[in-house]
Amino acid sequence: MQNINPISRNKDLINPNHVFNKIDYILKLCEELVSYKGRTSGISLATRILDEYQKLNEAEKLSYFLDVNKRFTSNISDIRRDAELFLENSNLKNLNNLSVSIEGKRQELFRRMNMAIGGSEVLVFMRGDLLPLINDFPELKELDNDLIHLFRSWFNPGFLKLRKINWSTEASILEKFIANEKVHYIKDLSEIKKRLQNHKEFYAYFHPAIKIEPIIFVEVAYTKGIGKSIQEIINRNTKSNLSEFDSCMFYSINNCLVGLSRISLGNFLIKRVVQKILVDKPNIKKFYTLSPVPGFVKWLLENKGKNIVGYISETEIKSIFIIFDNTFDLSKLNAKTKNVILKLCAIYLIKVKIKDRPINKVASFHLGNGAFINDIFWNGDTSDNGMKSSLGIMVNYEYDLKRMDEYHESFFSKGKITLSKKVQKMIE
Repeated sequence: MQNINPISRNKDLINPNHVFNKIDYILKLCEELVSYKGRTSGISLATRILDEYQKLNEAEKLSYFLDVNKRFTSNISDIRRDAELFLENSNLKNLNNLSVSIEGKRQELFRRMNMAIGGSEVLVFMRGDLLPLINDFPELKELDNDLIHLFRSWFNPGFLKLRKINWSTEASILEKFIANEKVHYIKDLSEIKKRLQNHKEFYAYFHPAIKIEPIIFVEVAYTKGIGKSIQEIINRNTKSNLSEFDSCMFYSINNCLVGLSRISLGNFLIKRVVQKILVDKPNIKKFYTLSPVPGFVKWLLENKGKNIVGYISETEIKSIFIIFDNTFDLSKLNAKTKNVILKLCAIYLIKVKIKDRPINKVASFHLGNGAFINDIFWNGDTSDNGMKSSLGIMVNYEYDLKRMDEYHESFFSKGKITLSKKVQKMIE
C-alpha cells in the first residue's frame, strides 16, 4: 500500500485526462464528506474515498494530493470576514468561527476520513505516499503539516499499548521487526530468535486502530555494567541469571511506519520501557544506550577534512592525515591518532549543530530525551555498516533517572549538552 518512490514534476505524468476523471470523482466524494450532509453519511463516504484512493497509481496520487491541498485550503476572504467580526464582538462564537476559517477544510476532511473502518491505518500509509513528493512539490508541505497535527493527537502515547515481544509472539509480527530494523540488520527469524534469548528483549508500541502493525520498537539487553560492543550483545549465547545484571542497554530503536515520521514516539517509548523494567526487574538500576554515530565518517572525510579545520590544531590534523587515503587500514592507526579521532567524534556530536541542535540525529534524540553523553569508544560496532559510518565508534548515552528532567530542560531551553568527565576531557 505504501509508496515511497518519488514522483518527478512532469506535466506528462500528472496531466493525462484519465487521471482527472478518477480524481474528480474522489474529490466530489471529499466535498460531500465535509459538507453538512457528510455528517450523517460520513462512515460510508469515508470508506468509499479511502477505497478509491488505494486504487490510485503514483501519478494519480500526486494529482489527488495537489488538488486536495488547493481545494480545501483556508480562504483568505473568510478569514478576513471572521477576523473583523471577532474584533467587533470578541465572543466565543466568533472566536470559534475565526478558528475554523484559519484551519480550512483539510483537517476536517482527514478527521472525517478517519471514521472509516481502518481509516487511521490508510491515512498513515497515505502520508507515507505524500512525504517523498514534498521536495519536488513544496506546496504539499501544508498538507503534510495538517496530517502531522492530527497524528500527534491520534497517536498520542496515552492511546498506545506497550507490548513485550518474545519468541512466542506471532510470526507475522516478528517479520515486521525484520523488515523495519534499520540500525542492526536482521537476516531472518533465526536471528530474531537470537535477539530474544539470554536476557535480550524487544518492546513495541501498538495502536488499537493498527492492530497487527507495530508502531515503533526498541531492543534491549541486560548487562553487568556498561556494554561496549554491539556484536557481543547481539551474539551473546551464554545462559545467565538475571540477578547477575545491573544495567539495561538500549541498542536499537526503529519507527515501523514512514507515515508516522516526525511524530515523537521514541522518547515516550524509552521512558515507558524504563518504568516497566524498574517494576519487573528491580535489580536493574542503570540505563544506557549503545548508539551508532551515523554521518560521522562523511563529516570527517568531506572535502579532505575541510569540516574539521578550526576544531583541532594543525599538529592534530597532520597526525590523522592517513585517514584521507581511501585505502587506509584502521589497524595501522596508533593510540595518539585514535585519540584525536575520538576527540573529533565528540566535537561532531557536541559542537556541530543545525538550528542549535546537534546535526547528528541520534545524539539530538537521546539528549532531547534527557540523557547525557557518558562515553565514546572504539570497536563498538565492527560490522561493515558500523565501520563505514563511524569507523566502529559507538556512544553510551546514560539515562540518569534522577536528573533526566533537568538535562532535558537544559538541552531545550539553553542548548546545553551534559557530558561525563571522561567525554569533557576528550574535547579539552
